Amino acid sequence: MLALTIAGCGSRGGDEPPATPAPPAAPAGEPAASQPGASAPYTARGNEPGWLVTLTSDRLAVDADYGSLKLEGLTPAPEVTADGFRYRLRADGHDVVVTVSRTLCHDGMSGMSFPDSVTLAIDDRTLRGCGGDPASLLQGTWTVESIGETTVPDGTAVTLVFKGAQLGGSTGCNNYTTSYQLTGEGLTTGHVASTMRACPDAQMAIERTFLDFLHTIHRHDVRDSRTLVLYGEGERTIVAHR
Repeated sequence: MLALTIAGCGSRGGDEPPATPAPPAAPAGEPAASQPGASAPYTARGNEPGWLVTLTSDRLAVDADYGSLKLEGLTPAPEVTADGFRYRLRADGHDVVVTVSRTLCHDGMSGMSFPDSVTLAIDDRTLRGCGGDPASLLQGTWTVESIGETTVPDGTAVTLVFKGAQLGGSTGCNNYTTSYQLTGEGLTTGHVASTMRACPDAQMAIERTFLDFLHTIHRHDVRDSRTLVLYGEGERTIVAHR
């Protein structure tokens, strides 16, 4: 992954440093928090050639061609598109256009799911990639439909509840909790703790299958906004919906 450092504006000739410009106002009908970079740094990236865009409330930086081309400037006021935002910047003699579309994107190399599809246009070149925080796609409650070859029976609620960096929910019998880590290589879970209530044999069997599976998770796929697939040992899967 390419590292990118954004330099601040320094003073010249002993003058007082210029005041930092205020972030651009949200377009009519669009809350500022919904804009990429409005409340936290936003990143987008693509492959072949590798590129990285970093967007904050006041700076837009581009690291392209595996780091050989670096461009940056003040974050322009965004244009509102049908499904996202577009930013136009003139930097170091180059025309830069970053378009963020709120549509699901999968990284072409890692397969990681991202919330946004992003295009980076530099002059007459257009590069495509993904942006946003992959963990944001996981947040909330998912109901498990199947665990490997086992279908969860009606009346037994097995759930995955992602909240921040924690994962918990119901095994169909007991409550459980663990942590999870999301990296460029996949998704893994930490130590799993659960309550110890006894249930009918069928529910206990589902619980054992589910808890055993959690320890083997190594990657995931968000196939659409309502389907989550977790991959475990031997590429067995947990399929969940919401």
